Amino acid sequence: MIWESSYWKNDLLKTARKLGRKKNKKRWPERALVNFEKELFISFYSIRKLIEANKISTDLIKTIITAKSYPSLGKVVTSMNWHKIDELYDFSTSNIEKISLKFICNQLIHSYVFMTSFNENSQLTGILFSSDRYRNKKLFSVDINDVIGILRKVGSNYPNSVTLKYDEKKKDYIITSQMMKNQE
Repeated sequence: MIWESSYWKNDLLKTARKLGRKKNKKRWPERALVNFEKELFISFYSIRKLIEANKISTDLIKTIITAKSYPSLGKVVTSMNWHKIDELYDFSTSNIEKISLKFICNQLIHSYVFMTSFNENSQLTGILFSSDRYRNKKLFSVDINDVIGILRKVGSNYPNSVTLKYDEKKKDYIITSQMMKNQE
């Protein structure tokens, strides 16, 4: 359980600043890509832990992110071909999907497919991912600006009102956290 969330959130804000500076880089050596991947996985694992510890507002947890998805071409995604995404997914057909913050956390934490996407100028434009559960169904894509926005929102979210209700069936509390505006 997370007791003091500011350390976790400050790291998310640092990562957001770093990604904001790096997204326009035109050269991505392997080491830079690996560091990006590590930071992203740790960030979304941190977000999931903050969600589970009720350290961000319920409204933010319910945030919906717009993603694109590309359907499978029907080939089985394996540990030997996961990186051949152009052979596995139909990039001529994209669907707009509304996914929750927790869903994106789980997809990244359990990603079977994870890649970065770049534009024609070799600048980072987003991430492509699919979990072990979804790998044979579809590939998701989220814009890098949305990723940075998520990190910033979670990193600066400090609920100041909490409602607790004991749930006899769960044998635990249902916690609703909110960001209340100052009432003067």
